[in-house]
Order: sequence, then C-alpha cells, then structure tokens
Amino acid sequence: MSYHVSKMNFCYLSMFMFNRYLPAVKELNYEYFFFLFADALVMHMQSRLGDLYVENSMIPKFRALDFTLWPKMDDSRESKEAFIMHGKDEIETLCVHYEKLLAEHNTTCEEVLAEYRLYKTHARNRKGTLRQTLLEILQRGGSI
Repeated sequence: MSYHVSKMNFCYLSMFMFNRYLPAVKELNYEYFFFLFADALVMHMQSRLGDLYVENSMIPKFRALDFTLWPKMDDSRESKEAFIMHGKDEIETLCVHYEKLLAEHNTTCEEVLAEYRLYKTHARNRKGTLRQTLLEILQRGGSI
C-alpha cells in the first residue's frame, strides 16, 4: 500500500470518526479536514495518473488505435503512404515497452505490427466509434 493511499484512508477515517462519534463537539474545524481530504485526493490521483504528465508516457502512444485521428486516404500515393506509416512508430514504442509481456505470450513486434496493419484495414471503413470497433473485434475473438 502506498503512502498516498494510506493518507487518503486516514482522511476518510478521520471524517467518519468526527461525523459519527463526536456530534456533541460544537466547533469542528471542517476546513482543516477538507484540506487534508483534498490534499490526499490530489496526491492519490497524481500517483495513479502521473504517467499522463510524463514526457515519454506510453498513454498517448495508444492514440495510434484511434481511427478518427488517422490521415485520410485518397487515391494519391502520398496519402496511401501516410496512412500506412501512421502509428507505426507508436506501436513499435509500445512493443518495446511491453517487450516482456509479449515474450511471455510468444509474440514478436513484427506480429503486432502485422495485426496493427490488419486492424487499420478493417477500422478505416468503420462508421462507428473506436469503442464499438474494438468491441466488435473482441467479440469476434480477435479475428478481423
């Protein structure tokens, strides 16, 4: 258990105790306890979501899956090349980051990139949301 969670639990317990067991006390310093609670909440959220603020965060790399951000493809060679190359670097970075997990499942980065290309072919013609597209793929058992 991390320090932040312990401090947050302390604040919950403190507020519960003062509200439940000390109703006869006329002047409680609720502002102080609210400050402790708010401080603990902010610290907990920073510890849980801190990766969002790091320059080399993995979270933005997952945008490569969002087909609404992909370049539009027409009949020109440049647009086809831009479409094919879009997201490749992000997926490769994710492969390096999750290298151990991929190795545990006997999967290579080349296989992930091949699946990504299949996903892009399937998803670019979709009219629904990213969530609907991913759910559809998962319901099919992963085969596109």
